[in-house]
Amino acid sequence: MHVQIALYNGLDPLDVLGPFEVIHSAGLLSGGQVTTEFVTDERAREVPSGFASITLTATAVLDPGNESAIVVPGAAGGLSMDPAVENGIGWLLAAAGRSELPNRPREALTGPDAAVATVCGGSILLASGGLADGSPLVTHERGRDLAGDEGGSGRGQDGR
Repeated sequence: MHVQIALYNGLDPLDVLGPFEVIHSAGLLSGGQVTTEFVTDERAREVPSGFASITLTATAVLDPGNESAIVVPGAAGGLSMDPAVENGIGWLLAAAGRSELPNRPREALTGPDAAVATVCGGSILLASGGLADGSPLVTHERGRDLAGDEGGSGRGQDGR
């Protein structure tokens, strides 16, 4: 199994490194049967997180044709969920939503064995791309309005 963890500017490093640790450990315990990589929607590059002191390196472009799971993390920034408030979580997610990132999981979901997982605000990002139509979303309670408003018929649910 291969897992692509999608990176974008303003990501929450905990939402990336937590899943990475579990997936990487699964690879070690399985003799390499599980692999993971950091990817972006555009090119291999340094990706700034929502914390100025933390940058992660994407080594490849997200490949929706690669039979793998895709993990989409949330964002870390100012606490505002308003997409108009610069550097707030809502603004960072909206910026990522205007990129090609939401389209890549959409392409992957056309495959028979597709798996896409989100962490926290990653569900809002996918909802903004129309990928949550009618599906329940689990996110932070402060993100429920964004998930519902941006995700069409997606329904935000409290992640507690």
